[in-house]
Amino acid sequence: GTLPLEVPDSPIGARCLAIHKSRLWAGATAGIPTRVNYSQAGDGQTWTGIGTGYFSMGTEDGEAVEDVAPFANGLLCGKATSLHFIQGETPDQFFQVSLNAGGTAPGRSLMPTAYGCVVAGREQVWLFDGANVQPIGRGVEQTYGLTGDYVSSSYIDGSVYIADSGVRRVFVFDLNAGTWRLEQIGSTAQGAAESAAVLYNYGPTQLYGPANGTIGSLVN
Repeated sequence: GTLPLEVPDSPIGARCLAIHKSRLWAGATAGIPTRVNYSQAGDGQTWTGIGTGYFSMGTEDGEAVEDVAPFANGLLCGKATSLHFIQGETPDQFFQVSLNAGGTAPGRSLMPTAYGCVVAGREQVWLFDGANVQPIGRGVEQTYGLTGDYVSSSYIDGSVYIADSGVRRVFVFDLNAGTWRLEQIGSTAQGAAESAAVLYNYGPTQLYGPANGTIGSLVN
């Protein structure tokens, strides 16, 4: 086989990646977990020199960047107890603002939708409209909470699905109706070890949730 391509000066061990403004963005490198780096425009293999750089986010709290997601012409970046928004078109115009509330769980916790970007936190769920952050998780605040190592989220047909890697339950928020419901991957007969490790959607009508290393089982 062929060995993986080594890219000089690229961020090592990033927790999250996104393509934004024709650049590759990498959050929480192994050495500096509070940093989000960006590559040259149109070139994900060049990370130094003109047109590259990084943003440091709340280095005083020591929290790692958990996820990054393009939304509302900017890049939303989440940490455990804070959200940050990078705006601008080019490096000389890029700037960062800290948002009024919010925080993310480890994993795929930022899910852009036509209604706003849903933010799955460790104990609360938020909605970012491009300017402000509002809580939307009051309907499930007694049952929602991170029990596994990470969450996984997906958006399909007007609803956001949030799966906790530690349980089979999936929290579903209907953005049209503003209501919550619970779904489950697998059945109790499959054993307690079965878990909703990750969710992904295929097209506008199919949602998948692999469990226990399976390739994929149809959820909805």
